[in-house]
Amino acid sequence: MYVEAKVRGFNTRALIDTGASHNFIEVKEAKRLGLQLKEEQGWIKAVNTEARPIYGVARGVRLHFGNWCGQVDFTVVPMDDYPIVLGIEFLDRIRAFPIPFTETMCIMGEGSACMIPLAREALLKSKTLSAMQLSKEETSAKIPAAILTKSLGAFKSAKGWHANMAKVAKRMKKWAGKNRQAKPLNPKPKDSKEDPWGRNNSWKASKCRMGRGVREPIP
Repeated sequence: MYVEAKVRGFNTRALIDTGASHNFIEVKEAKRLGLQLKEEQGWIKAVNTEARPIYGVARGVRLHFGNWCGQVDFTVVPMDDYPIVLGIEFLDRIRAFPIPFTETMCIMGEGSACMIPLAREALLKSKTLSAMQLSKEETSAKIPAAILTKSLGAFKSAKGWHANMAKVAKRMKKWAGKNRQAKPLNPKPKDSKEDPWGRNNSWKASKCRMGRGVREPIP
């Protein structure tokens, strides 16, 4: 899911991606927005693609969407899916989390809580972005095929985030299952002979006879 945003007065779109370790911006988009890049060495790798060097870093970029406004650091990388990606680094810092079924994102940090409207990624032309990770390590050796991370702390942070989300999803699924199996408030009486008002009228099923003013059931 993505959010309509503004950078330096220009309209843009930012994908909210819990599978990305950092915040990324596409090379052409960074030039269009007139961002100043700082040269830094690093590698970017998306799932099922080869690792590629980054173009640099844009720090302190003023980002605005909904009622939220703040500064964000972007790693400038080649992408062909979305112009901007906001990852775990961004969500952790502002204490935010997306809520897909309401198409919103809840921001709980930086003074006051607010809800930001999101849009489904199906409205965009491309829908093939995979999880992306950043590595700052310099090496001349062959880049491993596994997903790279910036540091052990970043890896643990992402792993903990997904673990917590998995626990919440499991609890919600369990709760939903119990709710579906709950009995109705006014269940239908099992015995069709019972009075609808809840009284036991089983004695009416027996034939009665009257004799000498005495009411006796026939066995």
